[in-house]
Amino acid sequence: MKCYRREYKNLKFRIMANYATNIFYARTECSKDLNTIEAFLDGTFNGYVNRQNDCIDAEFSSRWEYPEEEISKLIASLANKDKVYIKILSYEFDSDYVSFRIFSQGKWNVKL
Repeated sequence: MKCYRREYKNLKFRIMANYATNIFYARTECSKDLNTIEAFLDGTFNGYVNRQNDCIDAEFSSRWEYPEEEISKLIASLANKDKVYIKILSYEFDSDYVSFRIFSQGKWNVKL
């Protein structure tokens, strides 16, 4: 029996990370903050953003879990944090990860 040796030349391997899906909802009467949220989501994440009247719906992916660092930057950039209501559901099925967070009256409430 003859064994053959495989040769790997110039192969580009990419390690795939598990990506979490994030379902995002924000509501505020401050149009400046809506513009900030919309621009931030469009510029930071690869996903879909939909704006209607005084609210924004979005769906985007992040590596492994809830994108805490990015969302913290978003919150810091808002003019009227106390008037913004945000809900984010993040999940990643392969690792059984789920997170549900609500930002209201300037504070986060982590449900899961």
